[in-house]
Parts: sequence; C-alpha cells; structure tokens
Amino acid sequence: MVPLIGRPRLKFSKAEYQAEVSEIESVGTSLLTLSAVDPDEGPNGRIRYSLKGGEGRFSVDPVSGVVSVAGALDRETKAEYNLQVVAEDQGRPARSSTATLLVQVSDINDNIPEFSKAEYQAEVSEIESVGMSLLTLSAVDPDEGPNGRVTFSIFQQSPSSDPAVFGLDPASGTLQLVQPLDYSEVQEYRLMVQFCVFSPHVSLCRYFCVWSCRVWICDCKPLPAPVILQNYYYYYYCCY
Repeated sequence: MVPLIGRPRLKFSKAEYQAEVSEIESVGTSLLTLSAVDPDEGPNGRIRYSLKGGEGRFSVDPVSGVVSVAGALDRETKAEYNLQVVAEDQGRPARSSTATLLVQVSDINDNIPEFSKAEYQAEVSEIESVGMSLLTLSAVDPDEGPNGRVTFSIFQQSPSSDPAVFGLDPASGTLQLVQPLDYSEVQEYRLMVQFCVFSPHVSLCRYFCVWSCRVWICDCKPLPAPVILQNYYYYYYCCY
C-alpha cells in the first residue's frame, strides 16, 4: 500500500462544469465528459466517477466520466440542477476530488396556452365612440421567450359585417370598437376569438384555440325634449 503522505494529488481538470440540455432530450443522451487527473499508477491512479444530487435525472459512467440524461426533464417544473461530481481513485486509503456541475434545461414549445376565462362578456352603449376599449383577453403560457408569446385574433363575428365592427390587438388582446353601433339593427354580437403560438424560426402556428366572446349593445338615447328647471337644462338618458 502506498502511503497517503507524498502521493500526488487527484484533481479535476475544472472546478466547475456546465451543460445545457433540451427538456425533450431522451434518456441516455450524453451531456459532457468529466475529467480528473491522478499521476499515480495502478489502483492508486485508477479513477471512478460519481454524482451527488440531480434528483435522479442524470447519471455518470464511473469509468469514462460521461454524464448522461437518466430521467425525464421538464423546464416548467425545474429549469436547472446543481450537482456535485466526485472523482475517487482506488488506492488504500482512497483519495478523492470534487467539482460542481450546473445543468440548465432549455425550453421548447410543449405547453398549450389557456384563456383565463371560459367566456368573455362585455356591454357597450350604442353611442360609444369608435376606438373605445371593451375588454382585454388574457392567455397563460408557461413556456418562456418566443415559445410563450401568444397572438390574438378574431376568428369569426356573428352577425358578420364588412368592415368588421370590432378589432383585436394581436399582442395585448385588447378588444376595441372600430365601427359605430346601432341598437336598432343589432343587439348582440358573438365573437369567436383565437390565440396562436408560433414556434421559433417556423412561420406556422403551432397551437391555436378558439374561444367565445359576447358583446351586448345598450340602447341609450336622449328623450326628445329637455326639462327646464330654474334656468338649468337636464337631459335624461334611458338605458335598457
């Protein structure tokens, strides 16, 4: 047995390792190779690798030092893992060295957004001016960056009109009045609105969903004659 005192020091080639892996990578995918140096010969220089931490999502080949995916990953559940890597020789007594490994899980567009409400409703007076904001749609997407960017649009207006009575800001989801209203012609509009999520670098909609939005028109008009009282004019408006 070679005494511990005087034996060359076992050490990793790096104090910190980093790797990035997509959340859809399959089990067995190689991420990186650990490397430790031990100048000893024989069992004293034979290195074996191990991992601590990682919740069982990663494994390391004890001989080659290759770190691989060992379990399913989900960025929305956990975006990064901090592990400790260990290199140990086979001497008696054994010597070891440690380093850190940070694995970052990158996002893909794997979640379908959801509207915050099952149905949106609004009521507006027929005398409201064009440009008025009626309501704002909201959709939640747990993906990050471009994968979580939702675009809104009106899929269908009933009854239909040309031009359309309502406009929908594609980025903010704000529904606006873009044409005058007339209660005597239409008392209620039903809109089918949709969101769309585009995959990065692909000009096609990856996910879309159609949702319902109802807009009621309020018949508001002044009575034909003002009421005069002490030189003040009062106008009454009837809304029903």
